[in-house]
Amino acid sequence: MPEDSDYKSALDNSIEDAKDAINDMDTPDFQELIELEENGRDRETMKQFLESQWKSQLEDLNDLVEHFEEETDQALDIQTQKQRLEEEVADLREKKADLENTVDELKTTKNSLEQGLKQKEDKIEELQSELKQEKDKEAELETEKHSLERKVDNLEEEKQTLQESLSRTEDLLLKFKHQVKEFDQELEA
Repeated sequence: MPEDSDYKSALDNSIEDAKDAINDMDTPDFQELIELEENGRDRETMKQFLESQWKSQLEDLNDLVEHFEEETDQALDIQTQKQRLEEEVADLREKKADLENTVDELKTTKNSLEQGLKQKEDKIEELQSELKQEKDKEAELETEKHSLERKVDNLEEEKQTLQESLSRTEDLLLKFKHQVKEFDQELEA
């Protein structure tokens, strides 16, 4: 910033030369220049020039302040958006973990149902074998044969029920795997 002696030297010139000298200065103190002009030559035209330059400088500063405030608001908006996105990512990760747990539970259920189905199938085979042996027996064992046939029918119904449950469980498992894949893709995006 120029010194008082630079200001006095500039103001000692004609109005046009003083204007040129002031315009060449780096961020002059217009309030100081106005006071020096009023205490010195007190030229109305020079004071008007200095006041208009000062007003222009203040307007430029106000524009800079407004621009800075806008930039600050934008930065705060970006920070808020970032925080919101981080919360959404955390929610998605939590949902993904929940879905993975559900998938694990469904796998366990599927395995359990498959084991139960296998046991039922083994039991059906065993009963069918017994049924074949019973057919070869005497006619007096016909009543016992009918009893075993009813057991086989019941087991086949249970087998059908288990197969339907297994089919629904497999469908659910596929859906959850698909949802987990979609969440993974969303997280990667």
